[in-house]
Amino acid sequence: MAYPETGVLGFDWVTGAYNALHPDAPVSSGDFSRIVAKDPTFWSTTEWFPWADQLVGFLEDGFPGQWNFLSHCTSYPECASGKFKLLLDKFGQNVAKRAIFSFGPKWVVCKPDDILIDDRERNCDEWEAAGGLAYQWREIGDRHPEAQMQLQECLRFLQDHNNV
Repeated sequence: MAYPETGVLGFDWVTGAYNALHPDAPVSSGDFSRIVAKDPTFWSTTEWFPWADQLVGFLEDGFPGQWNFLSHCTSYPECASGKFKLLLDKFGQNVAKRAIFSFGPKWVVCKPDDILIDDRERNCDEWEAAGGLAYQWREIGDRHPEAQMQLQECLRFLQDHNNV
């Protein structure tokens, strides 16, 4: 799927995530777009993936200041400000100040050997095509041993790369 023209952003990814959680009451991208537009608090109250605390804790302990949050934003003004508030509320200013918000594809900020941890396969594929290393994680925990193995591989890479 090609990216839409700049400034015309779809909600396919949000709709897909919503429909996965609510298969009994799915909504279309257009419906979801209208719902989000009516709720300016949507982006500041979105739920975190269960592994967010574990990963942020590891990165803060082992690599303070050497990592960033990269988040794609829609054209709604509340999106970027809401995501920043969400980071600030969850992790505090030390983490929130390292937020990078993109209004286009994430891969454009990729440098060789940069690591992306993302929930979307397309973002991971494009990141790797740009020379980075990517892991697609939707959830991490005892029920997801492949994500645990990827976490260990990612941590080894970070540790090896940090010692170079």
